[in-house]
Amino acid sequence: MASLEADRGASAAAVRRTMDGWLDAVGGDWRVTLQRDPFDFDLKPWRVDAARRARSKRWQEALEAAPSCHLLYGALDPDPRTGLGRAAFVLDASRPPFWQGGAMSPQFCLWIEADLTPPDAAGVLRRLLEELACQGRLLQAFLARWNWKPLSLGATPYETACGVGGPAALSPVWCGRYLRGVGEVVWLGPQMTSRLNRAAMQAVADLTEDGTGGWRVELRPPADLDALEKALAPVLGGREEWHQAFRI
Repeated sequence: MASLEADRGASAAAVRRTMDGWLDAVGGDWRVTLQRDPFDFDLKPWRVDAARRARSKRWQEALEAAPSCHLLYGALDPDPRTGLGRAAFVLDASRPPFWQGGAMSPQFCLWIEADLTPPDAAGVLRRLLEELACQGRLLQAFLARWNWKPLSLGATPYETACGVGGPAALSPVWCGRYLRGVGEVVWLGPQMTSRLNRAAMQAVADLTEDGTGGWRVELRPPADLDALEKALAPVLGGREEWHQAFRI
């Protein structure tokens, strides 16, 4: 999952390449739903065959909408009752109608069921996120194994457990300051790395600099996620930080 800078045009090409790369890796029969704005309720999904999508006008329309849409969701073989599939991509820039809270940070997620995982799926996900980090405009990203199949990205299970939620959590200010989740691989923007103790991070993880002040952080055994969370504590927001930031 990745949080992008508010300037969606700057990351649109990278997001499109990532979606294409995901369909290349997973294949199969997809249903894609495009919501153009908060008042667009024509949400009938389009069928997209991954192998033939280059000739699909609907798929091209979905890609062209990436810089401006409210929500773009694609699911592999979805359940017609719930819309949940066996794998998905979600591009969520949604905001409440008449929202006056400023720009939102678009959220982008790829997920797949563990029992469906193709060979080297973790490697594919990591590669796609790495390319997105290099080519897009990331505030943060992480790769994790969770029991979570989101249709939208307004709150992660990690945030819910920490008492964080609401549209303001999707602001670039919050997403640039606090992580939305922690996994074995995390990408941090310079606003976060400047708050961390480098020695404490290097004690539990391998750090790779991206040339802009950001880091890729990869947990190094025998350290575990608890140890990584401890090192990342300055950029992990909870209820107190949430209330202080937005005066709730």
